[in-house]
Amino acid sequence: MLESIILVNLAICFIFGTVLLNRKYDLSKLYGAESKSLGIAFLLLMAFTINLMPLVSAADSDDDGVDDADDDCPDTVEQDGWSIADNGCSYPTYLDDVWMCVEEGIAVTDLATEWKTADDEHTCSVSLSYDSTYMTITTPGIANHDMQGGPGGGINDQDYEWVLPLVPEDDSDCNPSESTNGCEMAPELGPVAVAVNGVPFYGPEDGPGGDAVATHIGQYTETEQEIWLGVCGAHAGPDGTYHYHYDGNCMHWHPENEGETHQVSITDDKDFLPEDLTINVGDTVIWTNNDDSPHTVTADDDEFNSGNLAEGATWSYTFTEAGTYDYHCNYHGSMTGLVSVVEEDEEIVWTDYTFDQVDDSVHSPIIGFAFDGYPIYGAYGTVDGEVTLMRSSYELNDGADGSNGIQDYQYIKDSGHLDACNGVLSATPEFPDGIYHYHSTMPVEVDGEMTTNHAFPYFINCYAGIAVASNMEGGGDMQGPPDADGDGVGDGWDMCADTDDTTYPNGKPIYPRGCTEEQFAILSSDDQDAAKIAYSGDNPPAPPDEDGDGIVDPQDDCDSTEAGKLVFRDGCNHGWASDGDSDGDGFADDFDAFPTNSSEWADSDSDGVGDNSDVFPTNSSEWADSDSDGV
Repeated sequence: MLESIILVNLAICFIFGTVLLNRKYDLSKLYGAESKSLGIAFLLLMAFTINLMPLVSAADSDDDGVDDADDDCPDTVEQDGWSIADNGCSYPTYLDDVWMCVEEGIAVTDLATEWKTADDEHTCSVSLSYDSTYMTITTPGIANHDMQGGPGGGINDQDYEWVLPLVPEDDSDCNPSESTNGCEMAPELGPVAVAVNGVPFYGPEDGPGGDAVATHIGQYTETEQEIWLGVCGAHAGPDGTYHYHYDGNCMHWHPENEGETHQVSITDDKDFLPEDLTINVGDTVIWTNNDDSPHTVTADDDEFNSGNLAEGATWSYTFTEAGTYDYHCNYHGSMTGLVSVVEEDEEIVWTDYTFDQVDDSVHSPIIGFAFDGYPIYGAYGTVDGEVTLMRSSYELNDGADGSNGIQDYQYIKDSGHLDACNGVLSATPEFPDGIYHYHSTMPVEVDGEMTTNHAFPYFINCYAGIAVASNMEGGGDMQGPPDADGDGVGDGWDMCADTDDTTYPNGKPIYPRGCTEEQFAILSSDDQDAAKIAYSGDNPPAPPDEDGDGIVDPQDDCDSTEAGKLVFRDGCNHGWASDGDSDGDGFADDFDAFPTNSSEWADSDSDGVGDNSDVFPTNSSEWADSDSDGV
């Protein structure tokens, strides 16, 4: 490129010089005889400089169409299947069709009105940037569909910056086809991946430590905290962070489906799947007999009748009037179904979504990316050329129900389609030659009951590639629970709501329920006992706090603090009690009115008698009442 610029300018200067000589411009008349040749040289230099300046300023050494001055990746090499971003860095072209909410935001709503404490209206927004190695996704973590925050108290915008490798790198120590040994495990709690709408996928466990999906489908009953999952297997945590625990397929489903075609399978279990279907007037339903026995699709009121359907046969019916249509199979009395048809102005909404409405005739699209950069596809993949509902290779241990979370499951090689990380190396629509990728795996009904067998871990269990660790901390800055005094303890369980600075080293440490030593000292004895125990209630639901220090796990830099001890805003003690508490009563000497008496630490009336022994703790002239008459 630069060589071409120089040649062009030399040619221009040669032409310009020839013109000067042919026209015999006599510069000596102006500047003296000896200056003629110097003058011509000077004019040639000016011409060269003037012509070179704009070209040099627009130099593009890697020929990627971006000026070097604006190029963050000046050594970009052109390659098939890659595009150039505005900053001169390249990225896989297929990503242009994967991410949602990029060009303009999508307005959505929190539909869970009974629990909302945050704003109703939100906007899905995703901003992408690239360097030579990574892509960065900046997003508020709001879905492209209406959401249901749930009992966590509503949805809050976050400030995520997810970082993903542009080219995933295999972890050479990990062989997930055999086991998880040597693989980096995905977190059991918190973010494990990011959806293409910017919302995080979470691990299978929730606050109390059980499998959130297992209790959601009724496999066991969670008694410590209400676990409720809304549209698409998602909800909000106590800090307003919206996230998926399973499914995620709905981000490619749209409720405006009037005039569409819907599929119902007649299964070899003698069921209509889905059994219940909600559609718009004008929609068509196609029934396919996937059983080796004949069946019929017969309306209870004789509105429609398919006649005999042999194995592999299909039959369709277009519903032109609103109403509720019950139907059955004439040959198998237990087989029943329902089609609910609504008028066009009775809009089908996001709460009508069920997984049964996901297209099972094609390979699912990408719904997210694990933190190692490998894509996560929806529930349907391809096995031996056939579109298949992908199943994990995890089963419940004997007698287990998911209440112990990940500990209740075992990996059984080749029992499903996917490996120990919940992935597989095979062809996908974007990678016809094959790529390692993960799948969303769904609970299904077996013998009349929903089960998490071959569904757990729902997204991923470990990383087959090298994961970017910062993502597991929340993708940058996450907002914590609503916290008016900023002490790190949520307003819903803070017993001292006007605490001052609690950051180390200038602030003061607090007990698990948000009280400094001074605030603690004026509490009643019952409240003092409560203040030393981290909140574990369900109204609002308790946040994840494994060490019980009152600081939520995503913001806790010291995750093994002794429960009930003083900690700073970062969840660390920083030697406070051990360095400054002579009598070991939990009150630092600087704040202990009786630093060598472990049974006393405060003297509210300054009479020299500790409040715990002072019958009149606010009257400095009295401290005892021998006859207990109150005087």
